[in-house]
This record gives sequence, structure tokens and C-alpha cells, in this order.
Amino acid sequence: PDNDHPNRKKAISEKKLIKGNGGWSQHKEVLGWILDTDKGTLELTDRRKSRIASIFEDLRDKQRVSIKKYQRILGELCFMGAAIPGLVGLFGAMQLGLKFADKNRVRITPYLRDHLHDFERLANSMSERPTCLAEIVPDYPSVIGAVDAAKVGMGGVLFAEGHAPLLWRAPFPPDIQSRLVSFDNPHGDITNSDLEQAGVLGQADIANTQFDLRERTLATLNDNTAAISRNRKGTISSDQAAAYLCHLSSMHRRHHRYAHEVSHIKGDANMMADTISRSMHITDAELLTLFDSTFPQEKPWRMCPLPTAMLSALNSCLRRKRPDVTSCLRHNPTAQTSSRLGWLSAKTSGMTPSSAM
Repeated sequence: PDNDHPNRKKAISEKKLIKGNGGWSQHKEVLGWILDTDKGTLELTDRRKSRIASIFEDLRDKQRVSIKKYQRILGELCFMGAAIPGLVGLFGAMQLGLKFADKNRVRITPYLRDHLHDFERLANSMSERPTCLAEIVPDYPSVIGAVDAAKVGMGGVLFAEGHAPLLWRAPFPPDIQSRLVSFDNPHGDITNSDLEQAGVLGQADIANTQFDLRERTLATLNDNTAAISRNRKGTISSDQAAAYLCHLSSMHRRHHRYAHEVSHIKGDANMMADTISRSMHITDAELLTLFDSTFPQEKPWRMCPLPTAMLSALNSCLRRKRPDVTSCLRHNPTAQTSSRLGWLSAKTSGMTPSSAM
């Protein structure tokens, strides 16, 4: 209007409007990202992809980099976290490089190089396929379950509408049990939270091998606050077992393309998973009989073994060794599964198992 103050700035930039920034579009570039609301995908621009590729090429043969340069690299790579679920699981290890840096330089240790290699692998996957928004924005869960871990082993239960309830378990080997921190073993280097974190990832692997969770949400209940925090944050700045588990979780979520919501459940309400984690002394048949009588469902319980490759990978993480990611992620998420989840096309309704967890 003519009576506006001469110093008043225009609410909308005409220059940007002429460029089309205010135009309606289902395919739009926003701050270096290409957002496609029609396909429901998010991907990097070609310029960003080229810049990230150059970062890893520059670091490939370097043994040391300046602290200032390393901080700048972390800042640029952190930008990618919005589009790669679980990518922050690798940032803890990379931040650790700053923690142990000398006055002027960060040393690229074998541990750090391993994580840089896997970070590059995830970054390159963005060129192969965009990230679906359903991978980073949780929806109503298609599968829900609870998990628990104890010194002797880990296990949990899974429910999906229209399917028989599942239970699984896996024992921890003696060497891992002997390294568990306790009043009798104060110098151990594995905590109960590490075992619980391994159980959460084991549960996710069972869910993805039994159901098609691509672009779906998995809900997991657990009674360990540290394990829940690590799964929500996705990272921890240490070189302990938890960092290796966060790293493996990053690769797992990207490969299987699912969103994972981990929430708290009171210990005394987690009876099903708690019973399983302490059942390593009985047979599978005895455990199924126990559940059918103690926690009856509309359909009988079914036992699902944890894939050997994933169990080996989880044990490697607990031993603070880099797991064989290729073998434990061999399952192809793009292959057709035997059946789709019952409620993906049906009207959404609350799931009410006959027994409380």
C-alpha cells in the first residue's frame, strides 16, 4: 500500500517468487534436498552427491587431518542424517576421533577408518535409491513386540494382526557372559544395557525376516532406559560394544527400509519377554507349551530362530569387533515375502492381545 513505511521490507521476496520458489510443486529442491511428495521420497541433489563423494575420496589415503578440516567434514556429513535412517549410529565413532586428537590433528585409526568406510557405503546408497519418507517418519506400527535380555540370553515376542504370535530367543556364549559387569565381576566390559541393546536389534531382524516391513513401522517395547536411549539417538561417543551395535543398527535400518520406534515398558509388565530371556534351560517345545498355557492367544505361539549370521554379528559387536555386515544383511528386502501384514490394507484398529505384556 502507498501508506506503508518507506523502510518496511516486503513480506515476500519478488526475486524468489520470480524464480519459482513460492510455486506449488510435488517435486521441489529444498536446501540441497530433492523432496518428492508424490512418490514420498527424499534424495540429495547431484551437487551434494558429488561433494560427499569428494570428501571420502580425499580421506581415503590420509592418516591424519587437521582438526578444523575434520570438524568441517563432520558438519557436512551430519547434513545427510535427515535422509538416511540410523546414520547417526556412525557419528559417535567419528566424534571419537576428535576426543582422542592431538593438539592440531585427528589421526585416522583403523577403528575410525572402518566407520568412514561404512559411512561412505551408506552415502553411496543414496545414489542408488532415494529414502522413502516412511523410513524416517514413523507411522502406526505394523508389527509390535517386547524384548528382554539377561546374562544367559535374549528373546522377545512379536504380534501382527492376522498372524500367529511369534517368540524367539538366543543364548549368549560363555565368553560374553563372563565379561558381564556385576557385583561379582566389577571389572567386566559388557553391561546389561549392551545385552538389551543387542536384543532390540535381534528383535528387529526377526521382524524383518518374518514380515515385509519395507516403508512400515516396527514398535518395540523394552524395560532398559539406556538401550532405549541409544536406539532413539542412534549413537554413542565411545568405542565400547554399544557403539558397534549402533553402527550395525544403522546398516540394518537402511538395508531393510523400516522405521523403528523403541519405547519403555515397566519391568513387571514385560513378563513375556522376561520369561523368554531366562528360559535357556528348557527346550523349544517346553517353552511353546509354557506360553500356550500361560499367555494364550487366538492362534498358537510359533517359534522363530534368530538367523545365525545376525547372532554372530551381535556377538561380534559385544566383543567390540566389526561384524560381517554383508552376511547378516543377506536377506533381500526387495524380494516378495510369503504374505503381507494383515492390517496394511485394512482399516486401522488397535491391537489387543489377550494377555498383557
